[in-house]
Amino acid sequence: MGQIDKTQYPKGIAELQGRIAAEQAMIQNEQTKLQMFQMVAQAEDKVQEQRQRELNAQILDKRGFKTRTMLNLGGN
Repeated sequence: MGQIDKTQYPKGIAELQGRIAAEQAMIQNEQTKLQMFQMVAQAEDKVQEQRQRELNAQILDKRGFKTRTMLNLGGN
């Protein structure tokens, strides 16, 4: 960006500003991708937690224990 101060020609300034804008757009795209990956990972974690709760409930049911839902105690 220091090159803009050294450039005296409008065309050169415009080209540098265009490059800067393109780089900023690429950075924004990468940030958006990372946010999307984070959201997907969080969703997958929630699905895995739910599967584990269901498996635990099945195991408890086979052993004759009452689960929270059967006792109407709520829970996550």
